[in-house]
Amino acid sequence: MRPSVIANSRLSLEASEFVRERAPEAFDRFHTAVFRAYFEQDRNIGDIEVLVALAGEEGIDGAALREALTERRHVLAVDERIQWAGERGISSTPFFLFAGDRLYGFPGAQEYPVFESVMQRIGIARHDGAGGTPAP
Repeated sequence: MRPSVIANSRLSLEASEFVRERAPEAFDRFHTAVFRAYFEQDRNIGDIEVLVALAGEEGIDGAALREALTERRHVLAVDERIQWAGERGISSTPFFLFAGDRLYGFPGAQEYPVFESVMQRIGIARHDGAGGTPAP
């Protein structure tokens, strides 16, 4: 599904920094929830209320998140991460970065064979997805 709104994802990045700091165990769940909200549910991830609702659904303190976003507490952390990416030539979203014997990365949505190729290069065996067993 192509989103009907092209959201400014800046607040979702700030929300992610809040979660990374306050509830690191929930970071992966929150990240997935934001991704699904935008790409599967056509929700505006640039809207504080959407982010607060997603946080609440993942057991994260929504009121504290709203306060942090309103006060823009995580602007510097986001700026630092954007600068880090820019210094490495990363300027698009999404961008996939893999660490192996060196960093491997590629921009944009890609077909599965691209991911599979990178995983092979860094020595990660293919899994069947069902039980974590390597595929033949």
